[in-house]
Amino acid sequence: CLSSWSIRKESRRLDDARTEHTQVWTDPRTRLVITCRAIEYADYPTVEWFLEFQNTGTEPTPILQDIQALDQVWTRGNDSEFVLYHHRGSQASQRDYEPFETALGPGGQKRLSGAGGRPSNSDWPYFNLAWDNGGCIVVVGWPGQWAGTFERDGERGLRIRIGQELTHVRLLPGEKIRTPLVVLQFWRGDRIRAHNLWRRWMMKHSMPKPGGQLPPPQF
Repeated sequence: CLSSWSIRKESRRLDDARTEHTQVWTDPRTRLVITCRAIEYADYPTVEWFLEFQNTGTEPTPILQDIQALDQVWTRGNDSEFVLYHHRGSQASQRDYEPFETALGPGGQKRLSGAGGRPSNSDWPYFNLAWDNGGCIVVVGWPGQWAGTFERDGERGLRIRIGQELTHVRLLPGEKIRTPLVVLQFWRGDRIRAHNLWRRWMMKHSMPKPGGQLPPPQF
């Protein structure tokens, strides 16, 4: 139970656009340390984070399983429904990156994942969930094989769970693992404008810049 764990929180400003928030939980019994490292962006409606699990004790940890980097419930209004916009991954076919639109009515469910240890071999790990007059672009980091579920309840709620697929591990003393990175970018109004804002955020904050410049267009 986390109520018995110690917790330490701190924030530091990285630059004019980014603030890093860190929360560290420590289990006094097993010395398992869980760290959440999040970046809040001031120039875009965006936040990103990942979790780290480290054994700082002298004995192996208990089994850690079903770890989710994102486990969130959102509630819609009365006059709209959740719609998930997503894409096929790449299987080296003519249907690569095919777009899909899935309505998630009461009781509806959609599962997306990587395959064969390759993060985009089955489904593309970028999604846009729309409801009311806006929504949220949800992205899961590429390392390893991820899985995500979008589950509607019988009322107006939708639960999102995303993480590494099939986690069932024990950490030896000194060992450390982390979850995939999760990025959320919220938007209101036009969905296509939201996609353009996402591209601008990626080019400014996420894409590599060798020599301080964006890479040239690739063929």
